[in-house]
Formats: sequence, structure tokens, C-alpha cells
Amino acid sequence: MKAVQEKVDVVSLGIGINGMRQTKNNKVIINCETESDRARLSAAIKEKTSGITVTVPNVRNPCLRLLGVINEYANDRVAEAISKQNSRILEGVSEDNRHIKYIRCVKGRSDYTKNVIIEVSPQIWNVLKDRKVKIGYQNIPAVDQTPIQQCYRCQGFGHRATGCTVANRCGHCAENHDTRCCPRDSEGQRCVNCRELGKPHDHPAYSQSCPEWQKWDRIARAAIRYTATYEMINNVKEKKYDVIFMTEPYVGRDKKKYTCDMDGYDVYQCTDLNAISKSCIAVRRKLGKYIGLTQHITSNFVAVELTRNNRKMCLSSIYVEPGEDPSRTMLHLEQFLQLYGNKEHIVCGDLNGWHPLWGSTRDNERGRAIYDLTVNYDLIVCNKGNEATFETITHTQKRQAIIDITIATIGMANNIVNWRVNREVIPTSDHHGIEFAIKTSQEFNKKIKSTSTYKYNTGGRIDWEEFRTKLKENTERSNINDIDIDQLDTAQIDTYINNMTNIITKTCDVQLTRKEPYFKIPWWTQELTDMKKKVIFLHHRLQDLKRGKKDITNILNEVQEARKEYVTKIRTTSSNHFRDFCSKQGKDDVWSVTNRLLKNSIKLQPPSTLKSEDGRYTLSTQDTAEKLAAKFFPDDTSADDTAHHLEIRAITRNNNNNRQLQPENIPNIDNNEPPFTTNEITEIMKYMSPRKAPGIDHLTADICQ
Repeated sequence: MKAVQEKVDVVSLGIGINGMRQTKNNKVIINCETESDRARLSAAIKEKTSGITVTVPNVRNPCLRLLGVINEYANDRVAEAISKQNSRILEGVSEDNRHIKYIRCVKGRSDYTKNVIIEVSPQIWNVLKDRKVKIGYQNIPAVDQTPIQQCYRCQGFGHRATGCTVANRCGHCAENHDTRCCPRDSEGQRCVNCRELGKPHDHPAYSQSCPEWQKWDRIARAAIRYTATYEMINNVKEKKYDVIFMTEPYVGRDKKKYTCDMDGYDVYQCTDLNAISKSCIAVRRKLGKYIGLTQHITSNFVAVELTRNNRKMCLSSIYVEPGEDPSRTMLHLEQFLQLYGNKEHIVCGDLNGWHPLWGSTRDNERGRAIYDLTVNYDLIVCNKGNEATFETITHTQKRQAIIDITIATIGMANNIVNWRVNREVIPTSDHHGIEFAIKTSQEFNKKIKSTSTYKYNTGGRIDWEEFRTKLKENTERSNINDIDIDQLDTAQIDTYINNMTNIITKTCDVQLTRKEPYFKIPWWTQELTDMKKKVIFLHHRLQDLKRGKKDITNILNEVQEARKEYVTKIRTTSSNHFRDFCSKQGKDDVWSVTNRLLKNSIKLQPPSTLKSEDGRYTLSTQDTAEKLAAKFFPDDTSADDTAHHLEIRAITRNNNNNRQLQPENIPNIDNNEPPFTTNEITEIMKYMSPRKAPGIDHLTADICQ
């Protein structure tokens, strides 16, 4: 121990140490804060010391405590009884995972019973915890057994009383005597560990509400192959997920423990020690700018705002109890969506709702409430297929359902890819893991820029007389009408046109409405729009009746019937549209022609060297680019000019920059061709359709007219 302390400076290395102690056979146990701290400490010891072997302890199995086993029952038969007498409970556990081992027993609550501690596999721990098991002629409660080691001599942690050399310290009153002989057993509770640290210590040292006891319990549990939460945490560290949404992340016997520390992640969850944390979010550090929205975090709902590539999104993890919703989590989610309605959202969690929208064979009241939420807030359910996300066995019957749902706003849903149910992430849980990726690169975050040149909406009722009056006022104010166009050269004419276009554009900005880009589903009809409005209207009417505590029987039936008709109509219309499209595709349809062209075309080649006419190859991308430019865009030289080209070159050379090139000086131009008149241009414009796409100036024919 001394050699390690002298040669390895954990302060300068920034390594977090929770504790250090020496054991038998000249061994030292060092407990680090995180796995990365342990890895860096191991490397430092190997580098700066000699003759010291560093090993990482194996991860242990969890333990259960069997309460009230009669003393006459043999300890070596406990494992056999659990395995053979509880086959129905253990039906979902494979033979390879049926590990049960007797550890020790302690005195029970009476002189006739004992508490038996057994080591089991994580799968069995997950099935038997907090339920009764059959042992002999008894039905025994099985509860979680903490892996913490606490000395009942000095009340310290990490060792037992048999090897402790410290003086006795009472676990009840913190005085220097044996706990079993404490004269103040019913009063004066004091924790010796918290008292030494200057913390509130009005509790016994063995109390599970003691902060120090909880700290060492969390440290001890980190080395246990525990529940689905621990199993998932270990798996996600290997896969290096960016964000992890967790529901029911229980890691303690009383379900009030925090999710254990995740190396490299920041974990957000309810911090109320008196509440049961049922949801949490873990965000990988250095992912981007993120902040937990504390004002909205409850035991069932956690929200984090993440900024990545200049795009803000709200990530929410939610758990809604089956049946009733005592925490009113659904209402909390709806209020959150209203408050942050201008942001992108991803909501993941166990909502315990059934609906055909995400693959269920039936629906329930919760599922219909979730469906209403998606309609009212334009949300998309991202679940794919009908693979169950929840599977369990109760009373020898297999139960499965799709109750873990991923919901997103339209913008985020379009960027969610590869959504799938992954059974390998948390195989010991009755809930399967769900994976998906989010496209957040710059190319996907940029809004698709409309290529349409339509800018102004001229299809409605427009007072064109007022438009002409405003345009006339703006042109007179700019004095642009005082300019003699005939005296302008080419460059001045271009300037004049730009100024006139700007005047017209500014007038349009004030007098006309903008034409917003609109994406229309090809198969959408006015009938569907009317049906959607009806569903929303009935939903709002139903909510009003609920708030007024009025009879909703009739309106409820009407709402359900309208929803059913709306969903059926959407499916029928979209299917018929696609069927019609497929029937119109003949032998030479657009797809076959395109495919033949692509098949016979030469693939785009990556940058490479080129062979010159002299047989040499280019040496760099710059050299290649110059060769291509010289080949396809040669310099304008007179070497290959014809007589006509030489004549044009001579004419342009003789005209200086201040002299306009006259048509009579250009050969092959008929000087008798008269210029266009204003009346001709005006007459032609009358026949131009305003529905024709405008140019880059966005001015349609009706504006020009």
C-alpha cells in the first residue's frame, strides 16, 4: 500500500478514489470512482512500480434473502427446493441461467426461524425478487440482499468484524461499546460515520437511509451482475450510445436508489429521495450542448434540451402507470408540448397504451389518449412493424404487447432511421431495448430550400388599382422615370433594370402576400381534410364536456366513430392511389427508362490522375483539374480563328469602353430590322398566363401587366 501511495500521485492524475484498504496475503483493494479512473490507475501502477500485479475483480452475481425459513430445514437443500418447487415461476429462465448457491444464514425474527442468503443469476434475481417462493412446506418471501459489507465492530464499510482491529463503536449511539450492549437502545440514535464527516447523524449507522450507507451500497452494487438496468448500462457502454432513455431504472431494493453512475454519461432523473424514480435520460458527455429541464422533471417524466449542429431538440423519457395515471403524467406531457411547441421533440418511454397506430391488435383508453395527442400536436409514431416490445410469462401464460413507444415531431421523425427492437441489449428484462439513429449532420439539418420562383400570392382578391398607384408613387419618388434609356450604355441599362426590379419588388412586399411553400400529399383529398377537422372539433368538444363534468356518453361514441372512419379513409385512399399508380406503369414507364439510362451510363469517377497526350500522367488533383479545364474550357486565342472570328475580334478591339457597339458595325446584322416598340411589348404581355413560372425576379405576368 505504501509503495503505491508514494509512487502514484492520484491527485495530479485526477483519479477519484472511494477507498483503499489492505487485506490478507499482502493484497491491497482500491475502490475507484469510475471505470476510466480504474483503467488510468492500473496503467499508472504498472508504469511506475515494479513487482506489483494489478487485477480487476470479477463481477459477482446478486443475492437474495429468504425470510423466515424454519431452522430444521437443511441449508444445502434450499437451492434444490427453489429450483424444483418453483418451476412455474422459473419457466422463462433457461437452464444455463439457473444458478442458485447457498451463501450463509443469519438469525430470523424468532428463535424458530432463520434468514437464508443465496447467490443467484441475474435472471433468477429478476424473477424471484419481491415475491414468495416455495421451500419445503413453506411459502417464503424473497427480497434483495445488499452486497455491502459493514463491520459491526467499528461500523466501517468494506470489511467484516472478524479481521477488524479498531475499537468497538456502537452502531446505535456512536459511543465506544458493543452495539449489542448499548444501554440506550431505544433512544439517542447517532451515526458514527456521518458524525465524523460533519453530516446530520440522527440515525443509526446501519440505517439504510444513512447517506454513507447508501454511498457504499451503490459502490458495492457496481460490482454485481444485477438487474436489467445494470445489464443495460454495461451493454450501452460497449455500444457507445449517445443518448439513453430509461424507464423504471430501479437499482435498489426499495426502488428509490439512483441509477448507478455511468462512466462518460450525465444521468438526469428525479432527485427527490422520497420519490420512486421511474424514468431517466443518460447523455454522453461532449455530445453537444445539453441541459436538463429541472422545472419539468418528475419521478415519471424527464426532459433534456440538446443543441447539436445549431439545432435544438427536446428529449423526453416518460413512464405512465398501467390502468390509472395517478401522477397525471399524460397531462404533464401535453403541457410540456404546449410550452415548447416551437421546438423539435422526441418522446420515448413505456406509456402502457395499445392502439393499431403502432401495431397493437386492439386499443385501450390510454392508447386512444396517445392517439389524440399525436393528432393535436402533429406528432409521428416512429415504431416500425408489429414486434412486441414487452414479453413476460404469468401463470404459465405468455403475455406480450407493444407499449414502449417512440413519438417525434414531423421534423425529427423524418430524421429518425433504423428504428428497431433489439432483444440483445437487456435480455433479462421483460421490456426489450429499442434502437434508432438520428440524422443530425449539417446536410440533413438544413431546411430544404424551395426551388420554386413563385414568391407572391396573386391568386386571391387583389386591388390592382391600388397596386398601380403605390407602384407609381414609388417610381416617382425614385426619379427613375426621368432617365433617358436611349442614352444608356449596356452596363447602365443593367443598373437601370436592377433598380426598377427592386422598386417593383418592394411594392409587392407591401401590397401582396407571400406564397408559402406547401407540401401536399399526392393522394390527399378535400374529404380527408374535412374529416380531420371533424375529428379535432369533436375532440375539443369532448374535452370541454369533461372539464364541465357533463355526460359524455353520446359524444364519446361519436368521437370514436369519427376517428374510425377517418383512419379507415386514410388507409383506403392511400392504398387506392398506390394501386392506381402501379397499374399505370407499363413497359416503358418512367422507372424502366430511368433504370436503363442509369444501367448504361458511366459511373461518376472519383478524383484520379489523367494521362496527357505526351504519355505522362498528372501528379496531383490540382494538375488534373488544370488539364480538364484546358481540355473543355480552352483559352480564347486567335490561333484557330476563322475569317469571320477575326473580323469580330477586330471590331471589338477598335471599340473602347466608353463607346457603344452599334449594330451597323456588326457584320451579318440586318440594319432594316426595327426595334421593339412599347405597344408591341404591352400587347404581348396581355396574352401571358400568370400561372407560368416567373423568373429569378419572382414577378409573374399579372404583376407585370
